[in-house]
Amino acid sequence: MTSGRAGFTLIELLAALAILAMALAVTFRILSGGLASADAAKSYGRAVAVAESRMAALMAAERLAPGEWSGRSMDLAWIDRVGTADEPAFAVAGAEGFAALTVRVRVTARDGRAVELRSVKLVRQ
Repeated sequence: MTSGRAGFTLIELLAALAILAMALAVTFRILSGGLASADAAKSYGRAVAVAESRMAALMAAERLAPGEWSGRSMDLAWIDRVGTADEPAFAVAGAEGFAALTVRVRVTARDGRAVELRSVKLVRQ
C-alpha cells in the first residue's frame, strides 16, 4: 500500500547534495590547475620571446665587445653576457684577423623558470 506522498526524503537530498559538492570540488581543481598551467606557459613563452629578441639584437650589433648587461621588463629579468671564446676551435679566427665572442642571454620569469640562449659571433679585430 502506498502512502500517496511523492518526493524525496531528507537523507536522499543530503546524499545528492554531497555528491554534487564532490563533483564541483573536482571540477574546480581541474579548472584551476589548467589555468595555472596556462599562466606558466604564457610566462615562459614571453621569456623565450624576450631571449630571442635580445640575442638577435646582440648578434646584429656591428660593434660588440665583452661585457655584461642586465635589466627588467614587466615580470622578466634578463642578463646579457659577451665574452671571448677561448676554445681551440676558434684559434684560427684570431690568425685571420677575427675574434670569436661567446654571446649568452638568460631571461628569468617571475616564477623562477629561466631561458638561456648561447651563440658565438666572429668580429673583426
